[in-house]
Amino acid sequence: MSDKAINSDRINILLTGATRGLGLFLAKRLHEANFRVIGLDLPAHDELSQEAKDQLEGYYSFDLTHINDIKSLISRIISENQHIDILINNAGLKSFRKLEDYETGDFSKVMDVNFMAPALLSKEVAVYMARQNYGRIIHIASNAGFEGYSKGTAYCSSKGALHLFTQAYSKELPGSVTINAVSPSSLSSLEPAALTGTPAPGSLIDPARVFTSITRIINSGVTGQVIPIISLRDKLGYLYRDMRKHFTWLTKY
Repeated sequence: MSDKAINSDRINILLTGATRGLGLFLAKRLHEANFRVIGLDLPAHDELSQEAKDQLEGYYSFDLTHINDIKSLISRIISENQHIDILINNAGLKSFRKLEDYETGDFSKVMDVNFMAPALLSKEVAVYMARQNYGRIIHIASNAGFEGYSKGTAYCSSKGALHLFTQAYSKELPGSVTINAVSPSSLSSLEPAALTGTPAPGSLIDPARVFTSITRIINSGVTGQVIPIISLRDKLGYLYRDMRKHFTWLTKY
């Protein structure tokens, strides 16, 4: 399959977490761009909103904590849809608490959904992508994967692992199959529960920036990249922390 076919409606995209939030936004934009979007998420098909049904050409209800069933799931999707050309690992579990408050199973669940499932989905689809001589694997990771913070032991670890997996696995894939991660900070309009009052200017990012990054990856041959999409507030915060570390280093000598 050549890059000339990228904007064709013959392109199958498997999108996880496709029925809500950023996933539903991406499904809509990809559908409008004439991609054939196959959704994967927790709700049963008859529980989907009409909006979700309108964007998806196919849908599979699946719990990503069932990592031992991922191989058979991909085999079934391939059998029923002939091919998967692009995998977008968007589904994620947000969990924020102190490490001492985690039960072992709860911590493992975060790692399974946010890291193990995307890794295994990538492994399984890559086999088929290599055979068809084309494939794009794109993780929706997180800004949290760049820096650990309080109550983020599970979440930050899972996203950081996804970043390193992306870079490492890119070195094993054939050139026709690429893998990259897009790592946004908090998104405007998609996470109202996280907002308190009016957000400060530059504190949230437009989800359209995530879609733009995805389309650029699809239309390029770049691989092994972890692409941050951060707000102005986050950008300034990183600069401040880097400066503080630098000046701390200087005071030692």
